Amino acid sequence: MGKSNYVKKLEKENALYKRMWEKDVENLFIATGSFLNILSMSNVDEIKEEVFNTVNKIRNNF
Repeated sequence: MGKSNYVKKLEKENALYKRMWEKDVENLFIATGSFLNILSMSNVDEIKEEVFNTVNKIRNNF
């Protein structure tokens, strides 16, 4: 006996949410690393560049 359509739909949604969660965790690590780098910087231009690069990394991760 095969799986019902409802079960198949739930399995697809579960896989989607798992991928989304993995990306969220990955983006959190990127942002945390950037924040720690910024704490050690004193030059405003370096901070701007780090923030810009981090935003681009997170955008490209989607």
